[in-house]
Amino acid sequence: MARTDGWEALNLQMPARIPRTEYSVEIHWSLLKAITGIDVHMDSPSEVKIQAQTAFRQAWKIDLLWSTLVGDGELAAKRSSIGHAE
Repeated sequence: MARTDGWEALNLQMPARIPRTEYSVEIHWSLLKAITGIDVHMDSPSEVKIQAQTAFRQAWKIDLLWSTLVGDGELAAKRSSIGHAE
């Protein structure tokens, strides 16, 4: 996976193409299965999930990975409920 375009965008430079990031698509197992052909689902072993996620990032040319590394517990009182599109 080439990350050059993503780094250029983070540094406010103009990359050759618009970089792509996704925020939660990597846990939509049916999409990953359709794109990668890897038989993955919610109950798959971690190794299979990682393999499917890596193949998906390459197929969709994901430039930036996004994670807050903070769950509901730490910020539950400050969290809003804005919904989730599917």
